[in-house]
Amino acid sequence: MTAQLRVDDLHVHFAVRGRGGRRHQRTLRAVDGVSIEVEHGAVTGIVGESGCGKSTLARTIIGLTEATSGEVWFDGELLPLVRTTLQRRRIQMVFQDPGSSLNPRKTVGSTLAELIRAHQLRPDGLVRGRCAELLDLVGLPTRHLDSLPREMSGGQRQRVVIARALAVEPDLLIADEAVAAVDVSVQAAILNLLAELRQSLDLTMLFISHDLGVVRSICDRVAVMYLGRVVEEAPTEQLFTDPQHPYTRALLAAAPRLGVPLGTDPPALLGEPPSPFDVGVGCRFRPRCAIAGEPCRTIDPAEVHRAGRRAACHYAWTGDDRDAVGSPVAVHAGTD
Repeated sequence: MTAQLRVDDLHVHFAVRGRGGRRHQRTLRAVDGVSIEVEHGAVTGIVGESGCGKSTLARTIIGLTEATSGEVWFDGELLPLVRTTLQRRRIQMVFQDPGSSLNPRKTVGSTLAELIRAHQLRPDGLVRGRCAELLDLVGLPTRHLDSLPREMSGGQRQRVVIARALAVEPDLLIADEAVAAVDVSVQAAILNLLAELRQSLDLTMLFISHDLGVVRSICDRVAVMYLGRVVEEAPTEQLFTDPQHPYTRALLAAAPRLGVPLGTDPPALLGEPPSPFDVGVGCRFRPRCAIAGEPCRTIDPAEVHRAGRRAACHYAWTGDDRDAVGSPVAVHAGTD
């Protein structure tokens, strides 16, 4: 299949002034060379710790944040920062907090109608009917057209946010922590809704989350980000059952497990990521890595590709990690 969304070597850097003003300006590398592809109709997950660049990547893809360098392609078309109305329509985003992304003074019906009229998707006489269709699509009764956001539950507001994204009939939906702000009891319903919409509307999705269990339930592929970069990408089940990057293994080990009391296992991931202002030389995960060897200190690991997977680690696919330390595969530039 051909990738519908392609991100090529994307960099997003922000200049941040220190106390000394421009003289002490530093560069924050929020996204630092990310390349991903999402096939038509597929759901690709992006996971990683807070601050790894997931949301900045999403905002750059949708056109809300300007890239420092790199390219975003959609259906073979290079997307500029200033996009046409059609280009904006085709990629829509579901934000994490529905409470802050909905206008508290507008009813659900007026919020949806505003988008439909702005993009001239229906004649005036059919707008309210289309709004009712959108609510039905996300499992809400028509009476909520006249409701204000504060009159609805968190789960209902999140459904409204999804309906708003669908109002302009997009081809790609980016869900940025779409279930993080709702109760656990509501998460399954929202995930089921997204899965149903994917099938019924033939949607492509980029699903961003820090919750590995959620990602495993809905995604076809998963990309793991660390400090502005993708360190591993694989089909979902392969990534969960045979992770190759030590950061991925640490994330999986840190996830809660049924029958294992919290706090009984030793911490899977120690310390904090290096500063995004100064990532240093070598592997940026080295200060927290249990298997780091001498090459990790000075050589930034290139990606090794194997059977539809990739990992940026000197010791990926070298067998037993303990035996591999000290004898890494050199630079990993080829494709097996």
